[in-house]
Amino acid sequence: FYDFQPIFVVGGGTAGCVMARKLSDSGEHSVLVLEAGILPDPGLDVPALASSFLSNSNYTRTYYSVPQQNADLENDNDIQGRENAGRTETYNGVFPATDQHGYDGPINVSLPKYVPLLNEWLSAGQFLGYPISDPNGPQQISFCPSEYSKRRGRRVSSYAGYLKPVLGQRKNLKVILKAEARRIIFNGNQAIGVQFRSTTDGFPTDNVVFARNEIIKSAGAVETPALLMKSGIGPTQVLNAASVLDPIRPVKCLPVGQNLQESAAFIEERDLNLQTFRYLNEVGDGPYAAYSGFGGQAFISTTAQGNQTKVRDIQLFHFVAPCVPYCIQIDQIFKQLLGKWQPLHLFSSLMFSGMEITMKIFENTPQFKKLGARFPPNQFPDCERLQFRSRRYWECHAKQSATSFMHASGTCHMRSGEQDPSAVVITD
Repeated sequence: FYDFQPIFVVGGGTAGCVMARKLSDSGEHSVLVLEAGILPDPGLDVPALASSFLSNSNYTRTYYSVPQQNADLENDNDIQGRENAGRTETYNGVFPATDQHGYDGPINVSLPKYVPLLNEWLSAGQFLGYPISDPNGPQQISFCPSEYSKRRGRRVSSYAGYLKPVLGQRKNLKVILKAEARRIIFNGNQAIGVQFRSTTDGFPTDNVVFARNEIIKSAGAVETPALLMKSGIGPTQVLNAASVLDPIRPVKCLPVGQNLQESAAFIEERDLNLQTFRYLNEVGDGPYAAYSGFGGQAFISTTAQGNQTKVRDIQLFHFVAPCVPYCIQIDQIFKQLLGKWQPLHLFSSLMFSGMEITMKIFENTPQFKKLGARFPPNQFPDCERLQFRSRRYWECHAKQSATSFMHASGTCHMRSGEQDPSAVVITD
């Protein structure tokens, strides 16, 4: 049992680290953070090694989908971080396109020096009529270098930037590791505490902590809605179905988990060696600092018509890899209902458009034609019956090999006012 805490944060991942630091900065609030994972491994500071931790259950948790109607292999998985900083420790570290960024704060944003073929990538974009710009500047439909959250070749996660510098230095900030939230405790409709299980020296202990002021849930796009539904907040049909195995007292009917948004991607690997690892330690740059070979990127709009505002619906990543044109990320929306993710019809047309643009870049621009770049002529297994590079071929290919890009979000959608029926949190 833990005594009443003024504020506590459930989940010390990407957002949890930031909130814990900011809420404790003034000294007016005492903050307790419950984190199911552990502190990050030092190896995670090396950008190119991040993906090697994706299969390590100490640092990540894998969620498997139920069989999918439009996937030939039936299911996919989504990986979430399970340590302080969450996915910012195992994520490739490419700084996402957001509002125009500033010039202060604890998260460094920088351009890598080791970027083979970046000039060719940018020039090819110009040849196709796209401007070159800052992806976080005012013009976002463009080709651009990839920006990274790193300092001297090392990753700067939300833990490294926000929480680590003050951890153990403030009396008003406490973090409990290996603490898994089990249920939110309610008094009527008011959340007053959380039941959690902590593990010390391999022995689990059930605990309860109560809040004087606020309970902030920041356990990620999967665990946050799961915690809410286990606590009685969610769609009525989901709560009723779950109550068959484990009785749940309904607290509030809200569309928790029904606005899941994710990305689909084709990804290639690249080789790394001992020599380039030494270069990282000596100079602070090189391929190990290049976040799995991301060099350039592009934001494309395929759906804008007439004078409509251009909406980015395709993002291309240029990898330093043997099969460069095969690397493409396409935004996609899913709906999570009773554990099932259902792709919308938009997916096929975007995937086809994305691959058409990729072919133009690497086979129709002088910058890459002079290098002999081409798409491999061998067809993908189980798609040989279809005309190579046709729309139906790419649809078949997507069903076989497209995967989530670990960008899950939107399951506890926020709104202002009463206009959005998919929202879970009302900000006013």
